[in-house]
Amino acid sequence: MKKDIKTTKHAINEIIGRCLDDIKKETGLTLDAKINNRTINFYADPDQENKIFDLADIESVMVNCLNLDDKKSILKAKDRRRDFADLRTIFSYIARKYNFTVTSIGKYMEKDHTTAIHHFRKAEDLLKTDPVFLEKYTKVVNSLNEKYATFVY
Repeated sequence: MKKDIKTTKHAINEIIGRCLDDIKKETGLTLDAKINNRTINFYADPDQENKIFDLADIESVMVNCLNLDDKKSILKAKDRRRDFADLRTIFSYIARKYNFTVTSIGKYMEKDHTTAIHHFRKAEDLLKTDPVFLEKYTKVVNSLNEKYATFVY
């Protein structure tokens, strides 16, 4: 029975992949779909070149909003203290919400793409349980929304 389920999942993934490729060919849009969470995002350029702002802009807003010292990039630091880790987590979460790829987020932080995935998942948990983290996140999101007139949830 397990083999049948595995084969079925593989077949479903193959079908979804083909559908995504067909949508890209027909419309020029890239479709990012999360089937289990039912999230679908469209964006015109898979390299993210047509974004209103880039990852450096997100970092800049974070530095200004949270009154950080911008002489040394906190995102690229090897420091494992909670404050530094929280900032990397907020950055990764916001960047991903704006549809930047985990690869581009990881490269910007001079880390691996799996680090960006880890921070994204960690942020989802911290937003539910940690009021200090939620306050920092909300402050950064509000600053981004004011500066670029966009919306992140």
